[in-house]
Amino acid sequence: MILMLLIPAARAEAAPIVFDFTVHFIIGPLGGQDFDGTFSVEGDDCPGGVCNGTFDTVGPNNLLSFDITIDGNAFDIGDDSPFVTFAGGNAVELSINTFGALPYLAITWRGPSHNVVIYHPSATGDTTNGEVVSIAQAVPEPATMLLIGVGLSSLSTRRWRLRRNA
Repeated sequence: MILMLLIPAARAEAAPIVFDFTVHFIIGPLGGQDFDGTFSVEGDDCPGGVCNGTFDTVGPNNLLSFDITIDGNAFDIGDDSPFVTFAGGNAVELSINTFGALPYLAITWRGPSHNVVIYHPSATGDTTNGEVVSIAQAVPEPATMLLIGVGLSSLSTRRWRLRRNA
């Protein structure tokens, strides 16, 4: 029984680490609107859950997913050279481009001082500028937390019964 608990624990670090981010548009046709995106990196590339370095689709550190939908247009990891750079576990740079395609999206965020998002929603060249306002590691869903709680409570009940019957 103890072995069954240790095997998942040893593999827990290998799970993808998911981050959520929010883009807020300031001026242009989408001014005042927020859009949420997500990206994930390979947990094996983040010892102890702390990511460092640049994560992309071709480097030694793996960017597994990158998704955001803006004004009904989906952008994902298949677009031009997405990458995320971490320092000490914090995302300090985020980049995705869809050069040559309409709608065109370029997100380039480098730390707190250079937040820029440029969006061209149509062939007429409409542009909306904004910023990345947050990047944070995703919180587990309530259902996941419920399953963990049920598992822990059943283990403690079993342990209590074994002690009582001994």
